[in-house]
This record gives sequence, C-alpha cells and structure tokens, in this order.
Amino acid sequence: MKLIRRASACLFVAVLAGCAAPPASPPTDAGPAPKADAAPPPPPPPAAPEPAAPPAASAEELKRQQAAQKRDAGEEAQRLAPYQKNLFQVFRLSETLAGFKPKPKVVGVYELAATRTNKVRLGLTQLPNSPAKLSTGAYVVTLEFDIEYTEKQECTSGDCAGKSQDFERAVSKSVQIALNPKNSYTATATVPLTDPKITVPRGVRSSYSNLVLTVRRMTAVAAN
Repeated sequence: MKLIRRASACLFVAVLAGCAAPPASPPTDAGPAPKADAAPPPPPPPAAPEPAAPPAASAEELKRQQAAQKRDAGEEAQRLAPYQKNLFQVFRLSETLAGFKPKPKVVGVYELAATRTNKVRLGLTQLPNSPAKLSTGAYVVTLEFDIEYTEKQECTSGDCAGKSQDFERAVSKSVQIALNPKNSYTATATVPLTDPKITVPRGVRSSYSNLVLTVRRMTAVAAN
C-alpha cells in the first residue's frame, strides 16, 4: 500500500513538472528594421543631337568664289585709280595723339600750337561718301609728309637751370597704313614727331610749338 502511494506521489510530481512553463529566455536585440532598397536614379536624358556641319564647299565652288573676289577687287581698283592724284577725296586723315588739326581751307596741312609729346598718331579712314566705295580689296596707303616745328630746350639741373634755347626744326617722314575689309578701312600708325638723329642732353627738357604737318604725297597700292 505504501508502495502504491509512493508511486502515485511520484507520478503526480512528474505530471506537475511536465505541465510547468519552460523558463523564459532573455530577449534578443533584433536591431532596426531593414530599410527598403533606395530607388535607382532616373536615367540621364538623351543627349541633344549635334547640329549637322555645313557641307564643305567643293573645289569648283571655291574657285568660283576666288574668281569673283578677284574680279570685284579689280573693278574696285579701277574705281580708285582716278583718285590716286588726290586721295583726300577717298580718305580722311587725322592726328589723334599730339593734337594736330586740319588747317582751314587747305588740303593736307595740319597745325598745332604746342605740345610736349614727341610722337604723332596718324589715322586714316574711308570717307562715308567715298566715290571709290572700297569694300573688297586690301590696300597699303603710303603717306609722305613733312613736319616743321620749334623745339624749346630748357635746362632743369645744375647751374643752367631755367635757361632755355629755341631751335627751328624740319623733318621728312613716311609711313604705311594697311586698309582692308577686316579693319573696315580704318587704321592708325604712330611715328616719332622729332628727328631721330637729334639727341637731347641730360637734364634738358624739350617742348614743341608752331607745328605744321604737310602731306606731300599719298598713294594707295593693292596689297598682294
């Protein structure tokens, strides 16, 4: 009987042990929820097609263009020829550095009362109402001119400070100016006003007065 009770007690304990809840396991850190994959960037827009290059001129077309330009330049040179003796009917000459002004009622003569600069800048441009109407050819215009002036040399150092002496000067010069469609038949050239053979001593300052610039000759030759 005792054996049966002991067996029943053991069986009851075993049943309770089997029905007991299993021990809780410690929580595990699952970490942040996985992010959804980023959407791929949109494809780049299709490149704009490059403009088609203009068709190259054929050799025959180039020859025709060159022949037409040569013909136009020849006709233009013929229009210019009658004015070679007086190109002031075609071009306007000006001086833009020292300050020379045209002498009234005299063609090709320019005057200046006084200046300290020893350079002149001659500007040549086609007149708006030029009878030759240059637009195609290229030309080299040669100007031959004389400059007469009074040079005053003033001593600025030593025992002679304040003393001065005047010299009458005359110098002949020439300059070439290129005129063509690229510069719209307008160009300048800068040349020394004084005679390069004359040197000024140290400690001497020069000024110039009573200046007269006279154009002796102006010619225009077609450039090669």
